[in-house]
Amino acid sequence: MPPWPSECLTPVLERSDGDRLELERGDGREETETATAEEASFTIYKRRWWVLFVFFGMSLLQAWMWALLGPLGPSYQKVADVSDNQINAFVIWGNAAALVVAFPAWYLQGTEGNFRWAFLLSMGAVFLGAVLRLFTYNNDGLTFALYNVSFVLNGCAGQVAMTGGTRLAQSFFPLSERVMAVAVSTEANAVGQAASYIFGPLLVPDTDAAEDVARDLQRWVGRHGVRMGGLFRIEGG
Repeated sequence: MPPWPSECLTPVLERSDGDRLELERGDGREETETATAEEASFTIYKRRWWVLFVFFGMSLLQAWMWALLGPLGPSYQKVADVSDNQINAFVIWGNAAALVVAFPAWYLQGTEGNFRWAFLLSMGAVFLGAVLRLFTYNNDGLTFALYNVSFVLNGCAGQVAMTGGTRLAQSFFPLSERVMAVAVSTEANAVGQAASYIFGPLLVPDTDAAEDVARDLQRWVGRHGVRMGGLFRIEGG
């Protein structure tokens, strides 16, 4: 399992000649790379790229779920008899949820050792939101209610997905790589939204047969849930 912020810090002593002397960790962990004297004094692991990859995947999949409000909106309206205003309500719920959890999410990300928990909770929220939508493609009030709940969960996960990149870069990457790490983690959200417009209509064609659309939507959400569940299982250990 990749190390997390509370495990990455390494104590350093300043020497009179300006060099840095790293103290031994005492836990037997092998250090694969070390920071230079000009950079922040913490152990640098090659597995930081894996952590960045998992975070990128979580942010991309979180943004991907909003495809239902854009390119897949007309298809969803053929399955569930909802208006444009009702679909717009999903956006309102998502944004409101993001505001409600803003301070708790910032606190977890800023507290030593809790960034991993914020990360896992976000992945779990996106996964649970996908599960709620997986079996609800009927023209009834339950479908609409569960969709509202699912977008609330997805909105809660958006706080970490959109703001956690800076914390990740600070905790895992040396100064020379932090700009790149922040850029990659931040652009994941935009990549997910762009991918939803490109691949969404391909995976869920806009046909007149409501049963076919419902089946395609279930497959689309099911694949999304499997991907997010896989990331959660790998990172959660």
